[in-house]
Amino acid sequence: MSATMQNLGKALQSTMASTTLEHDKKVCCLGLTSLLALPSDQIGGEAPGRVFRAALDLLVAYKDQVAEAAKEEEAEDDDDMDGFQLMMTRIMVLTRKWESMRRMKMKLIA
Repeated sequence: MSATMQNLGKALQSTMASTTLEHDKKVCCLGLTSLLALPSDQIGGEAPGRVFRAALDLLVAYKDQVAEAAKEEEAEDDDDMDGFQLMMTRIMVLTRKWESMRRMKMKLIA
């Protein structure tokens, strides 16, 4: 494998290890898959397999990240709904108290 490909491999490994944003993962996957289109004499020996494996690992990490983000968003929606339900419960309790006090006042006036 050429020195350029070794340097590229090291750069990709460090980039993939530090990539946390969904967009960055997609861009890295595009870069990796474009390397697979190179002629075998340019990419050398075992590099295509390593590039393929790296792209696959990155796609799996991206899929997991998207799924986790969806779960977190769903949990936030549930939390928002719980807060809404709590607020509605409090409003109902206060409405009942107000109605009770209004009835008592009407009895006192009558």
